[in-house]
This record gives sequence, C-alpha cells and structure tokens, in this order.
Amino acid sequence: MHRCLQIPEVVRLICEQCTPKTLAVVGRTCRAWSEPALDVLWQAQTSLLPLIRCLPSRILSEESVGKSREMLHLKSAITPADWSRVQKYNRRVMSLTLESAELDADFFRAIEVSLPDAFLLPNLQSLVWLIEDDGFFPYSRLFLPPKLSRIHLVLQECPRDLSLLSTLGRLLPRLTNINIDVPVSAASIGVISDVVRAWNLIKQLSVVSLDAMALAHVASLPHLQDLRMQRYIPPPTAIVLPSGSFPALRHLAIVTDTLQSAFSLVSRISSTQLHSVSISTLRASPSVVWERALEVLPRLPFSRSLKSLSVEESCPTAPSAIDCPSKYILTSQGILPLLRLASISTLRISPFFGAQLDDAALHQLAVALPLLESIDLSPGTAASPSSPPRATPRALLFLAEHCPFLREVQLPLTASPSNIPSFERPRRSLPPHSLAYLDVGASPLLASPASLAVFLSSVFGEIGAFGAFGADSEGRWREVGRLFKLLRDVRREEARCWGGDWDEDDDDESSDEEGVSFEDDER
Repeated sequence: MHRCLQIPEVVRLICEQCTPKTLAVVGRTCRAWSEPALDVLWQAQTSLLPLIRCLPSRILSEESVGKSREMLHLKSAITPADWSRVQKYNRRVMSLTLESAELDADFFRAIEVSLPDAFLLPNLQSLVWLIEDDGFFPYSRLFLPPKLSRIHLVLQECPRDLSLLSTLGRLLPRLTNINIDVPVSAASIGVISDVVRAWNLIKQLSVVSLDAMALAHVASLPHLQDLRMQRYIPPPTAIVLPSGSFPALRHLAIVTDTLQSAFSLVSRISSTQLHSVSISTLRASPSVVWERALEVLPRLPFSRSLKSLSVEESCPTAPSAIDCPSKYILTSQGILPLLRLASISTLRISPFFGAQLDDAALHQLAVALPLLESIDLSPGTAASPSSPPRATPRALLFLAEHCPFLREVQLPLTASPSNIPSFERPRRSLPPHSLAYLDVGASPLLASPASLAVFLSSVFGEIGAFGAFGADSEGRWREVGRLFKLLRDVRREEARCWGGDWDEDDDDESSDEEGVSFEDDER
C-alpha cells in the first residue's frame, strides 16, 4: 500500500467522500482502513435502529408503524453480555437526530437499568431531539454526555419536561449551540432563563424568551454570535444590560408583540459585526413608530456591517380595531434612513398595511444600496394594499440600472399604459441581470399584458418565476408571465443561432409599433 494511504488524516478525508455503501465495503478491505471507515459510517445517525439492532435478535421484536416507520419492542431481558457488540460502535457516533421514538417506553427503561455505561453514546457532540410523543423526554438523559456541545430540544410545557430541562446547566457545562423549542408560558421562560445563566460558552442561542437577568447574562457573553427569540416578551422590570452588550453578535432574530419592544433591544447592541437583523411583530404599528425605529438604525455601531435587514408585521389577523389604515402605511419619507445602510444586500420592510413608495423614493433606494440582492416591500402576511401602489414599472428600471446583483424583487406596483417605459433604442447601458423572481402581490394591471411583458424582457431577461395573488388582475399577471417566457425563449434562440450584436442600422427595425425593442440586452 502506498505510504500516503498510511496517513490517518488522508484516509479519513477519502472516507468522508464515500457513500455509506462504499464505506461498508472499504471497511472490510484491510485493518488500516477499517477504523476510519467505521468512524465516518457511524459518526452521524438519524435513527437509533442501526445501533439497537446490534443487540442479539432474540431479544428484539419489530413492528411496522405506518408506511416508513418501525418500532422496536423488547421480547426478553437485556444482559451485560448483550452490550458487547453495541460498544464497538456506539463510541463512534458524534451526531444524533431523533424525530420519532422508534423504541417503546419499556425498551428505553430496560436500556437505562442494564446499560454498563452512564450514556448510550458516550462521545456524542450534537443531539437533535424532535420526539414530541408525551413521556419520552426523560429518556433523553441517555444521550446527554458531558462532551455534548450542540443541542436542539422540542419539549412539551409540562412539569416533568421542565424539571429535566432545569438540570441541563449542571449536566452539560460545555454547550455552545443551544436551541430549545417549548410552548411559551411564564413557567417555561423562567426555567429556560435559569438554565441559560449557567452556560458561559454559548455561541448560538435560540429560545422562546428570556427574563431580565438571563438577558443581561447573555448580553455579557464574549462568544455569542447568534441570538434568536421565538416569542420575546419584554421583562416587566427594567433591563439593565452591561456596557458593551452583545460584543460579538452577528445574527439576531426576534418574534415579539410590537416594534417598540424589538427596537428597544436592538438599540442596545454594541457589536460592530452584526450582519443580519430579523424582526417579526404580531401587532401592527403606526407609521410614526416605523419611522422612529428605522431612524435609529444608521446611528448604531453595526450600521456599516449590516447586510440583511428584515422587519415584518406578520399579524395573525387583520387589526380590527384600526379605523384609519392610512396612519399605518409607511411612506417614502419613512424609508429615507435606510439610504445610509450602504452595505445592505437583503432588505425586507413589510408593514401590515404596506409601504407606499413612489418611483422617486425607489430610485433613491436603488442608488444608495447598489449591493442589493433581494428586496421585499410587500405588505405583511395575508394583507393586501389598502390603496393602489404608487410605484410603477419604472421603479424596476431603476433597480436594474443601479443594483446589478439583484436576484429577487417583491414589490407592489401599478402598471398602466401611461407608466410603462418605452425604449426608442436598446438599453445597452443596463448591466446583465439574472433576476430569478418577481412578485407583485395584489397589484393592479391596467396596461396590456403584452406591453408589460416586452418591457420586463428588455430589463430582466432571465426572470425564472412570477408571483401575484388575490388581485382582480391576477389572471392578467399570469398572462404577463406566459408572454415573458415566450419572449425569453425567442431571445435565447436568437442568441444561439446568430450570436454577436445587432447592427445599429437594424435597431429601429427591431422595435414594435410602440418603440419597445426586442433587442437582447445581455448581448
């Protein structure tokens, strides 16, 4: 055997490129390959069945549950000798994901009392526990060795589960990546907050919410890079955060009731490395609150590093108590602070009743944010514009001219015969575009679908998909999409057959009666 293949690191790299079937064959080739192949084959498991089937078959009974799920039952007692084969492989498992129990409760209890070691997987580093069947979470202690550094738990809001959760700070001192899903309640927030204060090495944390003391502890952690709160409830007492809060934070995601509570936390972040902020609120806020919140962003330490900003009002139902929706519509003036966030590449601003931006404001936005890859200015979830959008197809032209990396646009607009730009000559100044998705939501379409399709194909020649919903013009937008695809295919065929550029003398002849060029802008 070549000397290179006697280097364990090289053999390991080769094994990591093999499929499980190939690894099983490689592991039988020779002793030098057996151990690395088995390590890779067993390191990440999505089921307990392969390991448990290493127990003698005489003690196992299998039952099919549904079309693709199996459940193992215990037929007889497990003896210490029965674990010998399991112990050849269980130490190799580094990552485990469990979506269903796979073993009945009696089987788990038998493992607990007969297992020679404290843990079924002594070297486990990552555990994803998605079993929601009531009564199985206490058996998760079989998979909580001190080496564990990553954990994702889905729990029931019951005293038994919360009692075990409260011990994790003592059992797992080395956790760095933590994701705990549990129904929101005062009890669950209290238990989670208590256990979080016991961890000092956290890099990624996703929990339902935190109390004031836990939030202050998390804010002081030097390595925390990712914080997500699935249902942030501001503590009733004042939050006293240390100076230099969240010094290493790079990603923040919050679901909370109001915009004020979210930005009261965002404004306390001292990190200069924050790359993404995602805020989803469950209540609609007046436009004046939006303006104050957005005005804060350019003054924060992370304004120059921010690449992704998403602020959405995802109200479950329309706010019935609102008598004047116009007070809740964000205007062009309210969006101006975003012009100072030049590093933004992903932007989503979705008030529940929408943002009424005109072409001039969108022109300013396109010029100020040339790195945009995705922009979403649609109304919040399940909402339609309360009045016709002020933006027109010309806004798409501004985005095409100034944002060459744009891949996704979600923008309500009003398309009429008078506001669709016509090109007397081909727009050779436009950069090549690979826009993949255009969503106009519930936008009115008063112009002919053909004229709009010609315009779009002249600006964004490679749109992959259109989106429109709930509008009287939805059928006409579908026709725009159909005609666009036809024009796109024609242009591709032109490029394939003829190549090169059109002669300038032919430019005028290639225009239709309205002066819209069919020239392929990318050539």
